[in-house]
Amino acid sequence: MNGNLDQLLALLEQARLAPVKAIDIETSTLRPYATDAKMLSVAISFGSTNFSFALDHPKAGWSPHQKHEIDTALCRLLVDDTTKVGHNSTFECEWFAQIYGPECINQKAWECTQLQAHFLDERRGDGRGDDETERRATYLSLDFLVKMHFGFSFKKLFKVNRKRMIESDLDETLIYNGADTKFTLKLWHHQNRLLKDAGLYESYLRAVPRQAVCGLMQHFGMEVDQNAVKELQKTLGEEITAIESDIYNLEVIKQYIKDRGSFNPLGDDALVVFRDYLKREEIKVQDGKHIRWSIDKHILEKIDHPLAQLIVRLRNKTKMKSTYVDGLELGKGEAVWPDNKIHCHFNTCFTTTGRLSSDSPNMQNFPHRADSWARKQIVAPPGHYIIAADYGQLEACCAAMCSRDPVFIKALWEDTDVHMEWSERLNKLDPNWVSSTFGDFNDIGVAKLVRSFVKNKMVFPAIYGATNGSIASYLGINLDVVDELMVDFWDVFAGLKHWQDALMRGYYDNGYVESPSGRCRHYPLSRNEAINAPIQCLASDIVVDSMCRLSSMASQTKKWWLHPRLNIHDDLSFVVPDEHMDKALDTIIKTMLTLQFDCINVPLSISVSIGRNWYEMHDVGKFFSHKDI
Repeated sequence: MNGNLDQLLALLEQARLAPVKAIDIETSTLRPYATDAKMLSVAISFGSTNFSFALDHPKAGWSPHQKHEIDTALCRLLVDDTTKVGHNSTFECEWFAQIYGPECINQKAWECTQLQAHFLDERRGDGRGDDETERRATYLSLDFLVKMHFGFSFKKLFKVNRKRMIESDLDETLIYNGADTKFTLKLWHHQNRLLKDAGLYESYLRAVPRQAVCGLMQHFGMEVDQNAVKELQKTLGEEITAIESDIYNLEVIKQYIKDRGSFNPLGDDALVVFRDYLKREEIKVQDGKHIRWSIDKHILEKIDHPLAQLIVRLRNKTKMKSTYVDGLELGKGEAVWPDNKIHCHFNTCFTTTGRLSSDSPNMQNFPHRADSWARKQIVAPPGHYIIAADYGQLEACCAAMCSRDPVFIKALWEDTDVHMEWSERLNKLDPNWVSSTFGDFNDIGVAKLVRSFVKNKMVFPAIYGATNGSIASYLGINLDVVDELMVDFWDVFAGLKHWQDALMRGYYDNGYVESPSGRCRHYPLSRNEAINAPIQCLASDIVVDSMCRLSSMASQTKKWWLHPRLNIHDDLSFVVPDEHMDKALDTIIKTMLTLQFDCINVPLSISVSIGRNWYEMHDVGKFFSHKDI
């Protein structure tokens, strides 16, 4: 449809009144923050009606007044409580929020056929790419799902340039856009029936608000301090130059340059030096029946030669600079947009456990411990703070919720240090190994080191179904010692062991495991994956549920500083004006510790920190659901 304003406004009003409608947009760019970003066309389907219209397409032909009327009618449709369905509705929500403002996004009204498909079968292929459709696993694409459920591939009927829609014929674009919504609506009805038949409908409904919330998180983004970027570029550049100078001053490198003319420490030249000049056998790797040469990091770290250490350092510094610093330079870096913000993309259907992942850039991989100084570039605007609220021991708590082990539950209620207790037991069984590996266990610092080791190499692996042999390998200790220790462990935590065994019997009978929140993971799964799945699925749903409730609260009150900006594993981050800090902290803490899951049987906690930038964060405190709300 193009040019008939009265007819279009009438259709938009009919669509607004429809209880369910599918919405799809075609855009000039993948993300709405580019300088040439335009929403070219919009398509809507409801009942048996299907229409599309040009919006900001160069050939749309609307006058400014007509365009204003269309925008107003479209916003009325977006904000009400009737159901809007998109395929990857996060995409539509991000664009609508950027063009019409976050107020137009009704988080509870949006549904998603892609998320439906993910709940029906969370397994995915390997389809990736820069384009939005290619970045999704192939089986989650609309065309694939339509072919799977209805028997034909409709995308092949069109000859539009999906990577450059603005170059496609407008009439063809409008028909293509309309076909998307027609089949999205048909698919939504079909997959709803499948979800109900599979007993997954309620868990899908709990999860679906994340689609709109992620669109809003992407819209808000995080600000970058360009002065900090330049400072780190200079510092890292000087460090890289110094390392390269040390490399070129090595005698073996001087000889190599004399023989061959030049040396690239980050290229194949380094492998030649280790193989032909230094004759290091460590880089020879048996790969099946074949021998190959490798200078991967884990190999170089075992080589006692200054060149090995220097190349590892150089790789680290150059990667840090290119990935986490140069990428944030305004006007040059791919990770920062013209508004000087990072608008990372959150994936809601990539992980098999329901956790969010992110890209462009991957904020969840941003250095946290080593090289955490890179976070200094991510800042709150003047007069604002970043608040980070991180659930503590969430997976341990979820293991107690899943297993209902009374001893484990009691330990969490009483805040017993389970890890230290088993560190002490290990020390009694094999004091010589502990002392030779770590030092005197009576020293507080040594005891803490052993505790961390036992926590990560024994207690949690055991909770996730690791065998005694695997635990012995992780600890680097005699299997007989582990066998004796684990007899005691499973005697104490018999309920946890009973749950693991019952879970695996159900998996072998049914081909899937299910979390208390209703999310499923299907065959094929290793024992560790099967036991880990319900715990991680529940942990993810707890974090995302809090994220969605805070988003809804921000939308309803128009206090957008309550809206999460980032979801980093078990952590939600916010950007809050100074004058609202106390109120924001109180609301965030209470909301995150007040949960509506029937399976919760242990206290939950969050650790809260604040700062002007994402690096210099200061602890506010640790808060508990049974003490502080």
